[in-house]
Amino acid sequence: MESTNDTNEVIVEIHGAVASSSRSSSRRFSKVWEDFDIVKEGHTSSKKTKAICKHCGKGYYVASRLGVSHVQRHLEGCSKHPKEAHTQVDQHAYRELVASAIIEHGYSFTWVEHRRNRNIHAFLNKSVETVSRNTIKADCMKLHRKLK
Repeated sequence: MESTNDTNEVIVEIHGAVASSSRSSSRRFSKVWEDFDIVKEGHTSSKKTKAICKHCGKGYYVASRLGVSHVQRHLEGCSKHPKEAHTQVDQHAYRELVASAIIEHGYSFTWVEHRRNRNIHAFLNKSVETVSRNTIKADCMKLHRKLK
């Protein structure tokens, strides 16, 4: 049975438990709640709130004092949760582009080993394999001979 009340909240009764799905974002701010249904269990005096995964159906008790880390961890390991697709990087093209940037801008070979530079590349695509200064030096020499 489904009904709505005046706060724009959908309430569903499932086997004696009441599930509510608020259409306003006034209560739960984390994006993690998009992947869970909130269910109130028990009698009126001792209701417990449970978050049910929309993908696998596993339930977790939730309360404002518990935060969202335990449901976030579930999503990371949930076998039925759709994962973000990362495209594979053409490593040869990547290395050639990095070598071109080093040559064009006069960067030192150690630039490829700078932590923040590696973080940027890994952020853009998790499958990128960063290279060492010796590898990029050899790539620069190959590119130089090729363009000569």
